[in-house]
Amino acid sequence: SVLALQLERRGWQANAPMSMSARAENFSLDQKVYESLPPALQEQWMKYKPTGVVDADLQVTFDGHEWRPQAMLTGRNLEFESDKFPYRVNNGSGTLGYVPKTANEPAVVTIDLVGYGGGQPLRFSGQVFDPQPGAFFWVEITGSNVEIEDRMVAALPEKVRQVMSSLHPEGRFNVRWRIDRTLPGQLKPLSSMRLELVNCRVNYEKFPYPLSGIRGVI
Repeated sequence: SVLALQLERRGWQANAPMSMSARAENFSLDQKVYESLPPALQEQWMKYKPTGVVDADLQVTFDGHEWRPQAMLTGRNLEFESDKFPYRVNNGSGTLGYVPKTANEPAVVTIDLVGYGGGQPLRFSGQVFDPQPGAFFWVEITGSNVEIEDRMVAALPEKVRQVMSSLHPEGRFNVRWRIDRTLPGQLKPLSSMRLELVNCRVNYEKFPYPLSGIRGVI
């Protein structure tokens, strides 16, 4: 990896304004990075288990009273999953950005990632406001012409997985999955999903008569 650092300070008093920028290139997301994180971030890391390579840009300003950090991570060759749906996507790329709060707006983390699953790109977009436990957020996952895979079925909750496995589904689908937390104290985020089946096939094991050409919206 490569690290570049630039610092500018206006005066030498304890509260002198200053600005700093740093750039790290070809930074591998590996076990060494995980072990260097504080426990709270290690917990978040284990929820997604990311790997890949990242370029990081950091700008920090101090006006004599308040520090204001801003950051952008640009990733490539990414792989990640979710502890809520352990289906791992690969060949990922995109950005995670952080901008600090202003007088009228909270700090925001912006998500704009693409990862491949089911043979097609899946887009992950969203925002986290005032990032901390219980923060307001929205995340949306979209994809088109995605192939149903065995490991996709295997990642489903147990009861759903049992039903889906018994159907032996094949084919492709379009998906839009959105998750929101919009209320203070909302323990369980809202979740909505739209699945459009595209020429799917099933063969229910308790009535093994194959059905094909299935289309429709769930």
